[in-house]
Amino acid sequence: MTEMIDNHLKESARVIEAMVETCRNEIQAASELIIESIKRGGKVMWCGNGGSAAQAQHLSTEIIGGLRRHDLPPQPSVSLTTDSSFITAWSNNVGFDSLFSILKTGGGDRRGQGGSGGALH
Repeated sequence: MTEMIDNHLKESARVIEAMVETCRNEIQAASELIIESIKRGGKVMWCGNGGSAAQAQHLSTEIIGGLRRHDLPPQPSVSLTTDSSFITAWSNNVGFDSLFSILKTGGGDRRGQGGSGGALH
């Protein structure tokens, strides 16, 4: 067990070290885009599948509650992965491909999309 933990932590450290060189510019560009959006009155919208959905929720919480300083005012941020009723209904009745785009536009016209619709069970 100790060897497995050591290997996992060492691999994580290698990945983070590689990110310093390969992702620095992209991380900075994304940060600047988020900052500019908030300055212009925009909202940060996060999405993801599986574990990335949990990360989306975490990142949204950090933007609202302050990344490292909790004395900063909350900023507009939302995770598009938290409305499980809509997510499951839309994915079941319409399809997963358009899920985040419809959530991004405010949910679109949800009439007639509830329940199990015409899905085969």
